[in-house]
Amino acid sequence: MIIMFKDAIDTIERLWSTDPVMNHQPDVRQARNTLNARRRALRDELKNIEQAIEAIDRAIASGAAPLTRAPRVGTVKEAVANVVRTSPRPIHANDIVLALQAQGIELSPKDPKGTVVTALIRLRNARQVEAMGRNTYRWIGESAE
Repeated sequence: MIIMFKDAIDTIERLWSTDPVMNHQPDVRQARNTLNARRRALRDELKNIEQAIEAIDRAIASGAAPLTRAPRVGTVKEAVANVVRTSPRPIHANDIVLALQAQGIELSPKDPKGTVVTALIRLRNARQVEAMGRNTYRWIGESAE
């Protein structure tokens, strides 16, 4: 894309220098100014990207904390099953969310309850939990599969 802008500016400058009438057309001047402003903005953006890459390279070279997430220890479905299994009474999805967060398990930041309810529905379909009410489930045992 940067090459297209440069080519357009070069074409306008070439026309500008060879045709004196072009100097008097405000549309062409405005287009040139707009393209030059965009070129400067892209140059600044590229500089910021290069600085960010250099900062990451320095962090990696210095042995700073890894940039990857912690390894997963299981699925959300397994974690939900464990919470329901260990609960002495039927448990609501909101309580399961709180229990999982207390254990340090990462759920979807957009809709953590939706993530848990999805896991509960899959467990219900596998006949491992039973719905006792709206988003309230109890453990009924391992799947026969």
